[in-house]
Amino acid sequence: MSNSSRSLPAGNSLVTAVLTMGALLMASPAWSIATVTRCGETVQGNYKLDADLDCSEYGYDYLGFLIVNGTLHLNGHTITGKRTTDPDNKTPVIKCVYDCTIIGPGVIRQGYIGVDAWEDMTLENVELRENTTAAAITLRSLTATDVTVTGNGSGLRGIFVDVVHSTISGNVSRGVACNNGISGGKAQCNVVDSTVTDNGRGISSDNRIDMRGTVVSGSFEGVSSVRLRMDECVIQDNGDGGGIVTSGPTRIRNSQITGNTGDGVFVGGSGDHHTSKLKIADSTVTGNGDSGLRSYGRSFVVTGTDVSGNCAAGDQTYCADLSSCDALRVAGSTCGTSSNWCTDGAGFGVCSLD
Repeated sequence: MSNSSRSLPAGNSLVTAVLTMGALLMASPAWSIATVTRCGETVQGNYKLDADLDCSEYGYDYLGFLIVNGTLHLNGHTITGKRTTDPDNKTPVIKCVYDCTIIGPGVIRQGYIGVDAWEDMTLENVELRENTTAAAITLRSLTATDVTVTGNGSGLRGIFVDVVHSTISGNVSRGVACNNGISGGKAQCNVVDSTVTDNGRGISSDNRIDMRGTVVSGSFEGVSSVRLRMDECVIQDNGDGGGIVTSGPTRIRNSQITGNTGDGVFVGGSGDHHTSKLKIADSTVTGNGDSGLRSYGRSFVVTGTDVSGNCAAGDQTYCADLSSCDALRVAGSTCGTSSNWCTDGAGFGVCSLD
């Protein structure tokens, strides 16, 4: 194609301009997807894999790939990094400078970090496994859709993390972490229609978590944050850390919180406990080893919820289905016992056995 044919047409004809640009976009080689053939390449633009790549023999100064503001299509293939516990060799399988997108299907495995990004990261239909420190870390936002994250040091970490239709399991530390030890700011995790199971800790945030349609189970502690909004979730069979631990406004609806070794829900606080608010509706909180619902704050509202059969392993003096430091409101709900756990453990007269 000649240089003259690449230029925009003269005049003010919008139709002519649009048609000409459309033809150029279809014909231009810049819109094709280039192929990555070896480890250590720099990807800037739109690239794909045509075969598996083993980058495990590369030294300290090499990466599987360096992505500079681009997109990598794994195309059904696997990239293997240099897995190591050497603190001086922090080589990720993929390093992203500026924004990056990685699209599967495909596997990223056995790096010190799977994907390490400075800016926004998007992962779609990717499996990240067996990475020493973390599956994916970013200093900004991370969006993960249809991903599988398993057997890593930790799972997905960033300031803002969105997880949709994904499975996060068997990671040594946290499954999903927002702003946990990375940077200050108003971090937030949004987790929708996902399974987070058998991690050291399930989902944690230094600020806020919003959850819907998600299962969190088999971790030392299921969910921990300052603020929490949760709907249609299952929090079950977590360990001594409990099912849910928060320190600020906590709203739970249409959820099941069962079989956790610690409290089903603990809303703590520091200093002014007016900020510690618990509202739960249309849910089930049963079979937890310690209290079903325990709150330090003065706002404690239970509506349409079964809170019974808890305290299987707790101190019965201060453990109850409903444990509060102040008066609580119970409407249309079932509970066996209540307790003022901040004073003498006496009941509030709102449950059947008080």
